[in-house]
Amino acid sequence: MRSSPRKINPAAPREKWSGEVLRLAWGGKGIASHLDGRLLLLTSPLALFPGEIVEAEVVWKKKHGEGLVTRWLSPSAKRVASQCEFGKVCGGCDLWESGSHGTELKKLMVQDLLHRQLNRQDFKWMPAPIQAKRHRIQLHWDGAMLGFFERKSHRIIEIRDCPTAHPSLSEAINCLRDSLVRQKVPCHPQRWELGTGTPSVSVIAATESGIHYLLKDGQFLEGDYTLTEKLGGLTLNHRAGSFFQACPEWAFESFSSILLDWSLSGERLFDLYGGVGLFSALLRANFKSFYLIESAEESVAYAKRNFDQLQINGICVQGDVGKIELTALCSSRDTILLDPPRSGCSLDLLEKINSSEALTVVMIGCDGATWARDIKRLTNYKIESLAAIDLFPNTHHVECLALLKRI
Repeated sequence: MRSSPRKINPAAPREKWSGEVLRLAWGGKGIASHLDGRLLLLTSPLALFPGEIVEAEVVWKKKHGEGLVTRWLSPSAKRVASQCEFGKVCGGCDLWESGSHGTELKKLMVQDLLHRQLNRQDFKWMPAPIQAKRHRIQLHWDGAMLGFFERKSHRIIEIRDCPTAHPSLSEAINCLRDSLVRQKVPCHPQRWELGTGTPSVSVIAATESGIHYLLKDGQFLEGDYTLTEKLGGLTLNHRAGSFFQACPEWAFESFSSILLDWSLSGERLFDLYGGVGLFSALLRANFKSFYLIESAEESVAYAKRNFDQLQINGICVQGDVGKIELTALCSSRDTILLDPPRSGCSLDLLEKINSSEALTVVMIGCDGATWARDIKRLTNYKIESLAAIDLFPNTHHVECLALLKRI
C-alpha cells in the first residue's frame, strides 16, 4: 500500500510560508493556521509532529491553503534518524523518522478523523507490535534496476533489503535481481510481488501477469504454487499475488480481538468483499451459515477450498458485490460484514443495506475518509463501537472498524 503526498499545481501561484503544525489530520497531513485565520493543510515527505515549526510552499484558495513542507525550522525532539537508508525518499514508508512515536501519531490521525467526520471520541486502538513484518512486498523492475518507487515519482530506488519486510523476503530481493539480470525469469519491465506464508517456509515471486516462481536454493522455479497461513489454530490458503493481509499474524490477532469482543453472532454472516474467507473463518463458530461474495475469481476459488477445509457451512460467489440483492436475502438475525477496497462502497450497495432487515453491520476500511463517508450514508444504522488497527507499520495507513446496529 503506497500513496504519495498530493502535488501542488505547478501553474498555481505559490508563496513561502512558515509556522507551527497545530495538529495531525487523516493521512498524516498537518493542520496549521495563517495569520488571517485561514486553515492550511500541509503534506510532507516525512512524518509531521504537532508543535514542529516548518517552512512550506503554499497555494492559497478561497477558504484555505495547501502546502508542501520543504524544510523543518524547529523539528520535534521526538524525531529520530531513520532505520532505513532510503527512509527519506522511498515511497513505501513515510513514518520512519517518527520511530517508536509512529503509533502515537497514527492514533492522533484517527482521533481527528472520528471527531470531525463522525463526532466520536471513543475507540479501541491497537498499535502494531514491533515484530509485525510484511509478508508481501511489491517491487518494480525497469530492465536494469529492481526496487521501490521513489516518493512522488515512478523513478525506481534500487534496494538490497527492506527492514519492514519479513527477513525471508529481504533475502529474496537479491536472488530475484540476480535472476532478472541473468534472464532466468521474464526480464521485461514489470511489477513483481514477493510473498511468504505463516510461518515462512517458502518465498514465491509473482509477476503482474500471474506467472509464479518458487525460490529454491537461490533459483526461481516456475509452477503453480500456494501460500499457506497457519493462524490461531486455523489454516487458510491463497495464491501468491492475490490479496491477503500484509502482516498476517498481527492482522489475525487484532481482528480476532475486536470482532470477538463485539460478540457477533446470528443466523447468517454476509461476508462482502470476502477475499479468501479470513473473516468467515474467524467467525465460523458464531454463525450458522455464511454467504461470501468477492469479485476476484481466483480468490473465490480459494475461499471455497478454505470453507471446505474448515467445514464452514456456506457458499462463495464470484461477482459484483454491489449487485447482491441484500433486501431479499437478509433477515433480522443476519449480520453484514464489509471490507471494501480503498474507494469504499457504491451508493447503490449502501442503499440496499439501509433497506435490508439485517440487525448488525460491521464496516471495515483501509481508507478512513471513505470508511467514515460510507458509515454516514448508512442512515438506518447507528454506531455502537469503533476500533482502529495499525496494520501497516511505518506508514500513515490505518485499518478502521465500526460496529453498527439498526435504529
